[in-house]
Amino acid sequence: MAARAQATRAAARAWLRQAPQAARRPETIALGVIMLAGLLLRIAFVIQWRPALIGFPDAAVYIQDARVGIFNDPLRVGGYAAFLVLLHAILPRLAFVIAVQHVLGLASGLLLFGAVRRAGLEARIALVPVAVVVLGGSELFIEHAPLTEALFIFLVDLSLYSLIRTWRGSWRWALLAGVALGAAVDVRSVALMLAPVAIAVSALCMPRAWRVRLLCVVVAAIGAALPVAAYLIGHQQALGYGGFTGTGYFDLYARVAPFAECSKFTPPTGTRRLCIGTPPDQRPGHDYWEFTTISPAVQAYGEPDELVPRPHENSQLRSFALAAIRGQPLTYLEYVGRDLVRIVDPSFPSSPYGSNGITGEGYGSSPEQLLGYYFNPGFAATVQIQVNAYYPDDGIAHHSVGFFLTYERDTRLEGPLMALLLLLAFAAPLLTRGAERRAACLFGVTALILLAGPILTSEYDYRFTIPAFGALAATAAIGGSGVLRGLARSRLRERLRPRRPAPPASGEPSA
Repeated sequence: MAARAQATRAAARAWLRQAPQAARRPETIALGVIMLAGLLLRIAFVIQWRPALIGFPDAAVYIQDARVGIFNDPLRVGGYAAFLVLLHAILPRLAFVIAVQHVLGLASGLLLFGAVRRAGLEARIALVPVAVVVLGGSELFIEHAPLTEALFIFLVDLSLYSLIRTWRGSWRWALLAGVALGAAVDVRSVALMLAPVAIAVSALCMPRAWRVRLLCVVVAAIGAALPVAAYLIGHQQALGYGGFTGTGYFDLYARVAPFAECSKFTPPTGTRRLCIGTPPDQRPGHDYWEFTTISPAVQAYGEPDELVPRPHENSQLRSFALAAIRGQPLTYLEYVGRDLVRIVDPSFPSSPYGSNGITGEGYGSSPEQLLGYYFNPGFAATVQIQVNAYYPDDGIAHHSVGFFLTYERDTRLEGPLMALLLLLAFAAPLLTRGAERRAACLFGVTALILLAGPILTSEYDYRFTIPAFGALAATAAIGGSGVLRGLARSRLRERLRPRRPAPPASGEPSA
């Protein structure tokens, strides 16, 4: 123990000696400029619009859950509500929540920078994801709303940093990575897919002996199980049944409802009442089948935000949806594929029957629609009721945010820029070796799951893509570095290639 303390003090003294020189390096200056700009943007946003953007309807649910019980909502996991309860115990102000979320946004950028550098990559690569997270307008807006994303992004980036630290550090970093991933599961259910894959990919990429890799996997898995188990036990004690949610499979049912035809598969026992008689070319999108009374599921079980759920009904939703996917796999893949296109082009219709009329309604929000949600007066009035009940002393200041709206549109990841990032990210593991390839695999798999996971199980929504931006930018930066290095090698080979002597001029004798 004494030896460890002595080593820690020696490391601290070495860092203090090196700090002045490090502060003068171009990459340190660039990082400081990015962080300062991000901080000033957030301070200005808080001054112009406070305490928060409350037009998104989910905000009312999260605040209500924090008030009456984190397991109160049968559709959403309660980790973010628990986060609100914790902050409320420190200072009962919604403005304080938003300030903490903005700090988490800045911290997320620093964690990505540290993760890339700890992976052994150059600072110029690490600055790219920092800029995307810290200076991105979409990140700025999502942090300013009482929504899950700011906390979720921080937990994901903390897990990435910790996983990479395990490559040359101790098993304690594996424990922290697992705890962060488990906490992320409690905040957003897509982390159920991310946690095991990230741990497994990190172990495969780890440049250490297999015995050490196995130890880190076990320790990370134990760490992830701790917050997950705590949530499940709490859910069981509060509601009398286990699971993350009571009606979570409404999402999966709504994923297949726009195309599911019971004539093309056999509905499992007890689920035939979930069949939809409307022809697919006349059906609206996902949200109608999850939240409105045209949905057979809503008619049978009630509205998923409000009903008192029974576990067997949730299981019926799951079994019906999986049967539809198995019975119509190509149709399911078509709908998934169309939503994957929307990652690049959000205006692309999710329905194969066009974007006009009822078949174009009810699908996930585009970036512009999400921006409109933040300021929706109808939903804001509903959310304000919950805000007044939980944060009664918060002041309100609504000044012009025209600059920020323009800034969000100008820094948005969509269209050709998103296509370029995706191409570079997919190319990164192919164009790199060693530390770069290991980092590209971990960041790339993380981005892939965060982008595709919600589409596979629910729908495309621009809000759901934002948590992937940091990992995607890191992978793309690695791929871009590989491309530039390949071009430089090609130019060098061209210069070094022996040149053939010029042929003799006409009429001159050859040697």
